[in-house]
Amino acid sequence: MKKSCNMLGAFWRIRIEAAFALANIASEEAVTHLVDFYKSRRFDANIKLPKPNDFHDFQEYFVLEIVV
Repeated sequence: MKKSCNMLGAFWRIRIEAAFALANIASEEAVTHLVDFYKSRRFDANIKLPKPNDFHDFQEYFVLEIVV
């Protein structure tokens, strides 16, 4: 499931289902992975806030919105 979330070439619905599956597991490892996944893509470490939405890649946007 972890790899599926990170596979940019995978169909976006598969990535969303992988994120849902990780959330349903509700283990500490799964939740940590989802938080790290979100931070790696949407968090600006310099200002310690989320980056503005980027609509150039709607598939990535939808996957990240599901994680939130």
